[in-house]
Amino acid sequence: MAKISKVIYAGETLIDLTSDTVKEDKLLKGYTAHGADGELIEGTCEYDANTQDATAVASEILANKTAYNKGSKVTGTMKNNGAVVGTISAKAGQYTVPQGYHDGSGKVSISSTEQAKLIPANIRDGVTILGVSGTMSGTEGAIPQSKTVIPSATQQTVLPDAGYNYLSQVVVNPIPYVETDNSAGGKTVTIGAASATITFTIRDTSYQAYQGMTWGEWAESAYNTGGYVIGEYDESIGAYVIQPSYDSSLAVSGTTHEWAAHTEAIVAGKEYEVISW
Repeated sequence: MAKISKVIYAGETLIDLTSDTVKEDKLLKGYTAHGADGELIEGTCEYDANTQDATAVASEILANKTAYNKGSKVTGTMKNNGAVVGTISAKAGQYTVPQGYHDGSGKVSISSTEQAKLIPANIRDGVTILGVSGTMSGTEGAIPQSKTVIPSATQQTVLPDAGYNYLSQVVVNPIPYVETDNSAGGKTVTIGAASATITFTIRDTSYQAYQGMTWGEWAESAYNTGGYVIGEYDESIGAYVIQPSYDSSLAVSGTTHEWAAHTEAIVAGKEYEVISW
């Protein structure tokens, strides 16, 4: 039977396939049509979408995955990074996210070493850093000492004694000033530390100091002619004891404690002893 591709009835064209351009490779597989010659055509095209408007390129498709773009098969080159983990260990530190695909479970965080430093005791009270509120007062580990000095004709450098790390205060006593009548009918004015010198004894040996001088100051001054030193720390008095350099088992007796504390002022006229420590 002849293949009919055009039908005209009573001068009217009912069917005209002669201008059709359909071909087997352009017709989806599983579909049929008739060609321009009226021959039945069975589709062989297995494409299931029109990819003419596709814009994806190889670098935007996962490596080893394939897609189609404008009718052409494209193999991806994008790296699959999976779950990336990064850390930052400096205030201005940055983490460069590697190019490629990420599965959404990766994390960037502060390094564990730096996190361990972010504790309340390391942060000033009243300051909060990354959610950690500080409790540090700024005086942790501080061992203050108060000193009293008398002005002299030479320069003095006032420093904390051994066992202290700062001076809480330095009290400068007034310059001693004494007026006395003289034989000429006038006044003799004595200015200076001489009038403030005191005398005391240790084991019946007489020593001098200036008024208000502490044992620690005396032990390191020229007044100490007996070889006494600032000795070991005694927790019961919260200070260092004064000991003879020749025997660390002995200590100078005190006024308010059994042993003389290096922070304690020497008392004028007092008879001190050297006792077992």
